[in-house]
Formats: sequence, structure tokens, C-alpha cells
Amino acid sequence: MKKAVIKKIISIAIWSFFIAVLVISLGFSESQLKKIKCTDIDVQIIDSTGYGFVESADIKELLNQKGFKIIGNNIENFPLNKFETAIRNHPSVKSAEVYTTFDGILHIKVEQRNPILRIVNYNNESYYIDNIGNLFPLSDKYTARVLVANGNINEPYNLRYTKNASNAEEKDVLGRNIMVDDLFTLAKFIENDNFFNSFIEQIFINENSEIELIPKIGKFTILLGNIDDLEEKFDNLKAFIQIGLSREGWNKYETINIKYKNQVVCKKKIDYEPTE
Repeated sequence: MKKAVIKKIISIAIWSFFIAVLVISLGFSESQLKKIKCTDIDVQIIDSTGYGFVESADIKELLNQKGFKIIGNNIENFPLNKFETAIRNHPSVKSAEVYTTFDGILHIKVEQRNPILRIVNYNNESYYIDNIGNLFPLSDKYTARVLVANGNINEPYNLRYTKNASNAEEKDVLGRNIMVDDLFTLAKFIENDNFFNSFIEQIFINENSEIELIPKIGKFTILLGNIDDLEEKFDNLKAFIQIGLSREGWNKYETINIKYKNQVVCKKKIDYEPTE
């Protein structure tokens, strides 16, 4: 019984000691924090996309343009949440984390957006869709080499940028069919397939609002139609490319149609005889 009481007393004493140390440390930290002035801003672009949409100098300039006074001011007074909000509102930034350390440095970690598709609409307006479905404008600093979609695409950036393309919608506010959501779904499918990611160069929407694919090799067009049954359509296409084209040649066909279920319909090129 006495041993149990002694153990309990020792346990309480140990916890009391740690709590006292913690309280003293926090009080010391708070008093020290009031004296610490910012000496530097450390910006890290932490992603590995390889894109150059945003650089360290851009983030520093952004905070400066927003009127934030940083260097030489007490870090205790920094509105870190407002810093983060300002940085996250940059169109090419996916996420941002901001914090200070006792050495007087403001640390900023930035993750850039990762585009998988560039849209060029009917009005020749161009913008990106990233890998999670967000739209963002082109950058004056960097052009990403990604899949391009153009043709009969009527979605202006200003009507779509607040919505995520992964949340498919059938009609826009004007009652028109929405193509961008389907294009995002198709681009994600192509991105996740190593074979077609290397093979497909361009997506084209024709006058019938059907999807055509332009390959990097071969002088033919692939008529996909729509995004229904993508896996089945692309399986059929891959089999035809690997078996049919390797035997028939890459320049024999004008169109490869895979829009019909379980079919690959090819249209041969017409060779015209020169007239004298």
C-alpha cells in the first residue's frame, strides 16, 4: 500500500515538474517572440513538377504588392493566415504553408499546380486544367508542354474557373453542353496510361462536338466520339496499333474510328493518280 502511494507521489511530482518547465518555456518564448524582428524570407518551391510558374522572387514581390511589411518588423505581429491566403490566391499556386522561427526568418513553402491539359477554345482563349481539375490561366514566365485540346470548345475561362472540372456537369449557365469536364476526364485517363500518354499529342473537338485524337506518329486521326467506355475503346485502339498498324503500316489509313462498341473501323487514304 505504501509503495503504491509513493509511486503515485513520484508520478505527480514528475508531471508537475514537466508542466512547470513547459509553462516557464512558453512564458520565455512569448517574451522572446515580442523582441524578434524578421531578418529574412525563405521561400521554398517544394513540389517536383519541374514547372517554373512560380519562383521565390514572385512570392516575395506578391507579399510586397499586398502591402505587407515584413523585414525588420516583429514576427509576433505577422498575420500568417493573411500571408497564406494571399499566396494561395496566386493562380499557379496549389497550396502554401507559412510560419516563423526564433531566428527571425519567415518560412514559406509553396506547391505549384500541375497542369495535365491546355485548353484552346473557339475564341482562341487558352488556359490550363491541373491534375485535380482546377482551371488556371497561362503564365508569362513558363509554358508547360502538356496535352492540348482545341476546336469546337465554347467554355470561356471566366465562366468556368471557379468550378472544378472533376465535378462533371451536363449544361452551363447558358444551357450549352459542357465540354471541359469531359476533356479533363479524358486527359486524366491518357495521363494514367503510359502507352497513350506517350502516343497522343492533341485532342480536337470537331463541328459535331465529337472528340478526335491526333497521335504523335502516323498521319491519321482517331475518332473517339465521346468519353463513354474509355477503357474498352482504348484497349481496342491499343490492340489495333500493336497488331494492325505494325502489319499494315502507319500511313495507310486516314481515320481510325473507335467510337462504336467493340469495333475499330478504318478509312483508307485515297491515292490519286497524277493527271497529265
